[in-house]
Amino acid sequence: MSKEPNLYAKRDPMDLDKKGDHYYKHINHMTREDLHSKSDIACELAYRDIRIEELEAKLETERKKRKALKRYWTMQHEVVIDENIKLQNVLDKARAAWANRLLYKDESGIVSVMLHDAAILVDALEDKP
Repeated sequence: MSKEPNLYAKRDPMDLDKKGDHYYKHINHMTREDLHSKSDIACELAYRDIRIEELEAKLETERKKRKALKRYWTMQHEVVIDENIKLQNVLDKARAAWANRLLYKDESGIVSVMLHDAAILVDALEDKP
């Protein structure tokens, strides 16, 4: 027959008070509120256990949401990087087309395409490797 481990350890009240007067506050309130029986104290402890479990579950839910958001924003970041690479490639192709004189500026500064090379420019600007 296995013996269940103790739920309550022997604790030093002074040590508990060093971290926020917890022992003193509980003793004081239990006395003022006539909480003397083990049953009354156990009910209060059970209520607090329930609240702790609820808060732990809420915390876990929030951690999962945060993890999902992190995954989502990481994917969005990767999409933006991919789009930037594609735009850079288009820009590089347009610069190459300019260097090959497929584009020119007229005297008013308007960029035009030499009509006989328009098909070459379109191919250069399309997202083709």
